[in-house]
Amino acid sequence: MGYALLEQQIMQQAEPGAPPPGRHVLWRSGHEILLQSQTNKELKENGEEDILAKALNKPEYLGCVRGMGFGISQKNYQYIRKNRKQDQLLAIVATLQARVNRMDAELVDVKGKLAEKKAAEKKNNTPSVTDSCMVAGHNLPEGISRCILYLSTPNRHVVAKGKVHNGEQILHNTPLPPNHAKVIIEIVVEPSAPLPVPDVYDDITIVHEAMGAFVAWPLDLIISDARPVKSKGQAKDSQKTNESIASPIKIGKKENPKNNKKRINKGRKDTGKVVCQGPSTPIDAGVAGIWCNFLRQQTLHWSSISKSCEIPMDKDIFGELGKEFISAEEINEILRHGWIGASVMCIFIRYLYYELMLPTQNTSRFFFLSPHQTWDLSIPTSQYIAKMLTRAQHDEVLFLAPCYIGKHWVLIATNPTSNVIYYLDSLPNQPRKLPIMKEIFTNAMAIYHGQRGSRMSKSKTNANWITIKCPQQTNGIDCGYYVMKFMKETITLNQISFPLEYFPEYRCDSYTQQQLTELEEDWARYFIKKFIS
Repeated sequence: MGYALLEQQIMQQAEPGAPPPGRHVLWRSGHEILLQSQTNKELKENGEEDILAKALNKPEYLGCVRGMGFGISQKNYQYIRKNRKQDQLLAIVATLQARVNRMDAELVDVKGKLAEKKAAEKKNNTPSVTDSCMVAGHNLPEGISRCILYLSTPNRHVVAKGKVHNGEQILHNTPLPPNHAKVIIEIVVEPSAPLPVPDVYDDITIVHEAMGAFVAWPLDLIISDARPVKSKGQAKDSQKTNESIASPIKIGKKENPKNNKKRINKGRKDTGKVVCQGPSTPIDAGVAGIWCNFLRQQTLHWSSISKSCEIPMDKDIFGELGKEFISAEEINEILRHGWIGASVMCIFIRYLYYELMLPTQNTSRFFFLSPHQTWDLSIPTSQYIAKMLTRAQHDEVLFLAPCYIGKHWVLIATNPTSNVIYYLDSLPNQPRKLPIMKEIFTNAMAIYHGQRGSRMSKSKTNANWITIKCPQQTNGIDCGYYVMKFMKETITLNQISFPLEYFPEYRCDSYTQQQLTELEEDWARYFIKKFIS
C-alpha cells in the first residue's frame, strides 16, 4: 500500500472538511500496517506475493523471478536457494584457489629459468638463442634491412628496432663515424636510453626523441633479423594525372619502360596552376613513412575549418622577406605522394637552407629563385632573375631555380660568373616552352652582366646551356620530387657545377620509391618540428 492510497483511506474515515493528514501521521499509520502484516505473516520472503511484489504493488510474472535474470523460474529459484549451501561455495572457492596457486608456481619456475638464461648470456657476452640465427655487426646485408638496436651499458640490451641502411656513408650532410651505420628508429623499446651518437643539429639525445629519425649507430650493436623489407610498389588502379608532357599512366600495370616513354610524350597541356595541381596517386598509410603518417593525423581536422599554416620566409632564402601559406590539401599532396605545388617546394627550400646550408656555412655559396616567380613563365621574369643574381658576393656560387613550365617541374642551375646554365629535366623529351625559358634566362644573364659592366666577347654574350643526363622518372607525378632530390644532392656534395652525366655518387637510371619516401620524410619531419611541435 502506498502513501497516496493510505492518505485517501484516512480522508474517507475523517469528518467532512478535515485537513489532510500530516506526513508523520502517514508514516506512523503505514508502519503500523506493516508491523501488523508481519505479525500475521501476510508477507512472504519468496514466491508470487513476496515482499518485493508487495512493495512494488506488482505481482510476479508467471514463470520468472523479478531481479534474477532471464531463464530463472520460481521452481529453479527455489532449487538454487535450497541446494547452494555454504559448504559447496567453499569447495568452489578452494578449487579456484588451488588453480591460482598452481599457475603462480609455474610462473615462478619460468621466471627462474629466464633469469638463469640471462645470467649465462651476460657471463658469456653472447647473443640470446632467439638472436643466434641473426646476422650481427659487420656482416649486415647490403641495402635496407630490418634490425634490432642494442646498447652495451650497463649490459647488452635491446633499446629500439628499425631499419639499417647499410652502404650509405652520409648522414645529415655529414660523413658517418667509422664503424657506424645509418639507421632509422621505428619502434622504441627503452625510451630513455641515450643515443650512441647524439644528433647535435636537432638536439636529439635519447631514443624516444629519435623516433622516425635517421641516426648513426655502432655496427657491433646492430643485429639484423634477416627479414627483407617489402618493396613499396605502386598502388594498383592509380588515378590519372596531368603531368607535363605526360599522358595518364597506370602505375600498377607492368609495362616496358620504353613504352612508358612513348606514352609520356603524348597529350601535353600547358595550362594550370601550381598550387593544388590536379589529382594525385594516393599511397597507403602503411607505405608512407612514420613522419608523414604522423603529420597526416595532425592535419585531419584542418580541412573542416579551412585552416592554413603561415610560414615566415626570411630574406636570406629568396632575397626578399615574405610569407608562405600552405593548407592541409597542399600538405596532403606530398603526404600521399601526389603532384606537389609551389608552396611545398618553397618549404623544402627552407629546409635545405636551415638544415643543410646554415650548419655547413654554405649560405653564400648556394642561392634560390622563388618557384612563385618562375612558374609557367607567364610573367616577365628576366628582370627578377637578374636582380636575384646580384646577390652573389663572389664567383664560386650556384643559383638553383625550380621552374614550373607546362605542368612540369624542371631545375635550372646557373653560375652567373662563368655564364653557364645547367638544365636538369627528369623526362626524356624537352617541354614545348623550353625555347621561352631559354630566352628568359639568357636575357637575365645579359642584364646581369650589363649591370655589372662585365666586358665579354660577342661569342660569349649568350649563356652556355648544358643539358645534364640526370635520373629519369618512370611515372607522371614524380617531377617535383626529382627536382627536390637534385637540389638536395647538389648541396650535400657542395658542388657548383654538374658533370654531364650527373654526380657519380648519385648516378642512376631512376630513383627508387624508398629514396623518394625518405625525401617526403625529410619534408614532414622538418614541418612538424618547426611549425607544429
